[in-house]
Amino acid sequence: MNVKHSLVAVGVASALLAAPLAQAGGWSEVSYANARVVGVEPITQTVQMRGPAERTCWTETRTRQVTRPQYDSGAVGNTIIGAVIGGVIGHQFGRDGRYTASTAAGALLGGAIGNNLSQRGAQTYTGSEPVQRCEVRHSRRTVQQVVAYRVSYRYRGQVYTTRMPYEPGRFIRVRVSERVTPVH
Repeated sequence: MNVKHSLVAVGVASALLAAPLAQAGGWSEVSYANARVVGVEPITQTVQMRGPAERTCWTETRTRQVTRPQYDSGAVGNTIIGAVIGGVIGHQFGRDGRYTASTAAGALLGGAIGNNLSQRGAQTYTGSEPVQRCEVRHSRRTVQQVVAYRVSYRYRGQVYTTRMPYEPGRFIRVRVSERVTPVH
C-alpha cells in the first residue's frame, strides 16, 4: 500500500468515527451574532498613586563663630630671639660631634616658644550668613481606578452577564452553540 492510499484510508476512518459523535450531540453548530448591551457597570479598585515630587526651599540664617589669635606687633622679633636662645641652649647639650642636631632642635623649640609668647590672646568673631535648604516631598493620593466592566446583554429575549476589560458600546459579538458566550 502506498502513502497516498494510506492517507485516504485514515481520512475515511476519521469520517466514519466522527459521524456518530455529531449525531449524538457531541458536536454542535457554531454561529456568531450581535447582542444588544442593556447595562454596563464599571468595576473599580482603590489604588494608591504617587503624585509628582514637590521641591520646597527656604532660607535659614546660620551663625558661626570664628576664633583668630592676635599677635603682638613684635611677633617676628620674638620668634627670632626665641630661636637664637634655643639654638644656644641646644648647642650646650650636644656631645660627641652631635652639635648640629641639638642646635637645630633647640632653635626650633625656642622659635615656637617665642612665637607663643607673642600672642596676646584670641579674638572671637561672630557672623551670620544665609543658607538655602531644600527638601523633596512626594505626595500620595487614593483614587478609584476602573479595572473592568460588568456587562449585561440581551440575546433572543434572555439577559446574560459577563465581565469585560473594556467598555463594549451598544452591541457585543456573541458565539452561539449550546451556550451563548461573548467574543472578546
